[in-house]
Amino acid sequence: MQPNCARYQLRYAAGQYWLLDMEQQESEYVAPIVLNETGAVLWKAYEQGKEVSQLINLLVLEYGVSQNQAVTDIDMFLEQLRNHGVMIQG
Repeated sequence: MQPNCARYQLRYAAGQYWLLDMEQQESEYVAPIVLNETGAVLWKAYEQGKEVSQLINLLVLEYGVSQNQAVTDIDMFLEQLRNHGVMIQG
């Protein structure tokens, strides 16, 4: 499963990153998902077509975390996206 980057767009406003559902209907309001800086970095990397292994390396290099911590963080991020229905088959 991959994040649906075509439907959801990342915005930065009021000091926070927001993931917005761009296809929602007026009668069915879907609240935006708030992302931290790391989540925004991961989302942008997914938009560029990066694979999970590349995301792991990105977190290790960018934030100086261990590879195990990067894997855990990415798994938690993807679980959050799954819980919000942002993931698609692919």
